[in-house]
Amino acid sequence: MRRQEIGAGRNRKKLRVAISDYDGTISLGGIGGDVAPAVVEAIHAWRASGNAFGIATGRDLSMIVYETERWGIPFDFLICCNGAAIYDRELRLRQSIDVPDEIVPDFLMHPAAMRSMHVELSSSGVVDLYVRDARSWFLTLGPSYNEITFDDALHKKNLQQISLAYLDVADATACTKALTHDFGDDVAPQQNGRSVDVTKSGVSKATGIRDALRIFDLSADGLLAIGDGTNDIPMIECYGGFTVKGATDAVKRAAKKIYPDVAAMLRDSAG
Repeated sequence: MRRQEIGAGRNRKKLRVAISDYDGTISLGGIGGDVAPAVVEAIHAWRASGNAFGIATGRDLSMIVYETERWGIPFDFLICCNGAAIYDRELRLRQSIDVPDEIVPDFLMHPAAMRSMHVELSSSGVVDLYVRDARSWFLTLGPSYNEITFDDALHKKNLQQISLAYLDVADATACTKALTHDFGDDVAPQQNGRSVDVTKSGVSKATGIRDALRIFDLSADGLLAIGDGTNDIPMIECYGGFTVKGATDAVKRAAKKIYPDVAAMLRDSAG
């Protein structure tokens, strides 16, 4: 039997929406970090009170579902690939925004992209991965992926996101600047530490939230948004959002309040 849409059977007049980043926010300690039981319990309680909970992440669908199933994290919708792909709670793709197909070969062959340890290509919930350096952090994660050749990568189409990874933050910063300079009219490279996620220009977690609210007929009134990385700043600024103690200084300056974790934000706003 098909599940009800978000808000069906709930008091829609009181329904509120909370949206959280995953890595460094729901899970603390960076990529692959643990999720505290108190955070999962708080999300359950938030939804049990008739509210909606979504995750806005740079991860692809397969990568975030691996974590939600691993930790038992409930959700009503997922905003993946930094806003380029939106899924409902049954994991049906409701919207996708692709990187222009024609720029993919030139982008991947750019000297700054060639410095990346891997090329992760996300398309409608499937991850294709070309590994250039065995030190790639992706190889330490659990989600499944299709290993491809670099030539395969050059011919991929219908991509919501291209993700790159560098050995250090300085290299990631320099390469982000170079890629933005040469391809900024078509794509938006977003750096988060040593990683760089690339979506179509104009796409961000803020636009993903805007579109998710429209798709699921939800209100922005009283919306809670929380994140810790540079790619979370657009949604934090747009929705008067929050951050956690481990966030970067730039994120802390953008946030309205700093919480110990997601559970504290949900408890503080439950009343």
